[in-house]
Amino acid sequence: MENGSWIKFEDCKNVKGQTLKNRAELIGLVRDGGAEVADDAAIAVFIGDNELCYAVEDCNDFVFWSDGLFTPADRDSVVMEVAETLAK
Repeated sequence: MENGSWIKFEDCKNVKGQTLKNRAELIGLVRDGGAEVADDAAIAVFIGDNELCYAVEDCNDFVFWSDGLFTPADRDSVVMEVAETLAK
């Protein structure tokens, strides 16, 4: 994840050239992937150059979704960035 930034899902209105998933759809997708998330889970969106992905708070940490569940290569630092974004 390069050349972009994390923002709170609630603050994300328009994403040029990309379609933002709605909360219910995203929660359903990560649940289908095996994550245990609440309906009101905190969500952050990474918007980068031709890249859009989500971090959804689960019962222990965060799960990441793009075209499926994935683990970022630098997971620890990404989790810290997401946590800082959601704390704002």
